[in-house]
Amino acid sequence: MSEIHEIVKRQFNKQAQNFSNWAVTKNVEYQKAYFDFCKISPEDTLLDFACGTGEYPIFAAPKVKYVRGVDISKGMIEIAKKQADIENIHNIEFLCHQVEQTPYEDRSFSIVMCRSAFHHFQDYDGIFDEMIRCCKMDGRISIQDIIAYSDERIDSFY
Repeated sequence: MSEIHEIVKRQFNKQAQNFSNWAVTKNVEYQKAYFDFCKISPEDTLLDFACGTGEYPIFAAPKVKYVRGVDISKGMIEIAKKQADIENIHNIEFLCHQVEQTPYEDRSFSIVMCRSAFHHFQDYDGIFDEMIRCCKMDGRISIQDIIAYSDERIDSFY
């Protein structure tokens, strides 16, 4: 594992307990809008790259066939697993693993997503190639990332 991976892993392990309280992370309206945009359906199989504490995969799980979430942070994954258990969700699995080389089979997901994490990656092309590898030929890939807002008050909030 590279030095950058170790730094990111340590940082997000520290943030794990409070990550779910971040305004954007817990905003159900954002979650609904995101999955409306992705046009999820009950037949979909979803893979979330850098899933964090699992809010988005957990939100999507009742609406799709199954969900897999992968994240480099053990702390984040532990929280995601606990929350899925609390909500009694059984069609979901979380894996602590680097996203550059996931253990999933080629073309095994109808939706592959990455939300608010791409800016943490070093090898954008490699990550995107891995997302393509995991996505079915007729599937969808969604990458959403953060931006700096022009309004300083809004930018400081997020």
